[in-house]
Amino acid sequence: MIPVNRRNRRRPKRGRSYRFDPMIYRSQGAVERFFSWVKAFRKISSRYEQLEESFRGLVIIACILILWRLLG
Repeated sequence: MIPVNRRNRRRPKRGRSYRFDPMIYRSQGAVERFFSWVKAFRKISSRYEQLEESFRGLVIIACILILWRLLG
C-alpha cells in the first residue's frame, strides 16, 4: 500500500479506515527489487526449466551473481 498524501484532502475519506505499516512497505519494496533483479536473467524469467530443483539452482546462481556484482 502506498502512503496517502493527506495534504490534498479537504475532508476525511469515508469507508474503511486506512492502515499503513512502514515496515511492511519497506520489506515489500525489497522483495520487488529482488524479483526485478532476478528477472534480468532471461533463462529464469521465461522459466525454461521443467524441474523445480533445476529452477531453484538457477535462482541461487542468479543471486550469487547479483551479490558478486554488488560486493565486488
